[in-house]
Amino acid sequence: MHFLRDKEKREVDFLISRDNNPWIMLEVKSSMNQKLSINLKVFAKQIDVPHIFQVAIEGNILIPIFLRLIDL
Repeated sequence: MHFLRDKEKREVDFLISRDNNPWIMLEVKSSMNQKLSINLKVFAKQIDVPHIFQVAIEGNILIPIFLRLIDL
C-alpha cells in the first residue's frame, strides 16, 4: 500500500498494488458534498490503474463511489 504525491503536491490517499503493479487507487473524502477529486483524474491519466474509487464518510457510513476511466 502506498500514497501518491507529485512535484505539484497533488495527492491521492492510497495506491494498492498487486504483483508489483498498480491495482487500486483510492481517495477518501470527509463528506459526499465534496466533488470528485481532480487528483484522481490527473493520476489516472498518468498511471494505468484498473480500479479507481473515491469514498466518502457521512456520519458513521462509508459510501464508495466506483469510477471508471470513462467517468474521468
